[in-house]
Amino acid sequence: MNNITPTVVYDDVDRKMTKITIDGRDTNTLTAKQDCVFGGHYHLLTNEVFEVVVGEAKLLQLAQQPAHPTKIAIHEHTYVAGEAFAIPVKEYHRLECTAGTVVKANLDREYDPTDTYSLGNGLQ
Repeated sequence: MNNITPTVVYDDVDRKMTKITIDGRDTNTLTAKQDCVFGGHYHLLTNEVFEVVVGEAKLLQLAQQPAHPTKIAIHEHTYVAGEAFAIPVKEYHRLECTAGTVVKANLDREYDPTDTYSLGNGLQ
């Protein structure tokens, strides 16, 4: 059996993110040490599937409306342990997590910080 050790991407006073890469795909673990935010960005190349393992996370999504390209739809939903959701490329997403929340993020590629873009309008 091969042991796999997660790599720490960041670990600060509010939150921690670790990753495991297998066959060019990442599984990230997001841990909220206290109430905090993960994300506040979108990706041009990466699709993500999130699963709340412990606690709860409020998702804020902004999506362009196909019939009106200059209009943005805002969706909010709170997910609890055992629930999952997908974020496609080019979709802004932000998770507001309560202290103790753990979320798994499965990416369709290896995590690349250069594929993370903010809107530049304070929604970070």
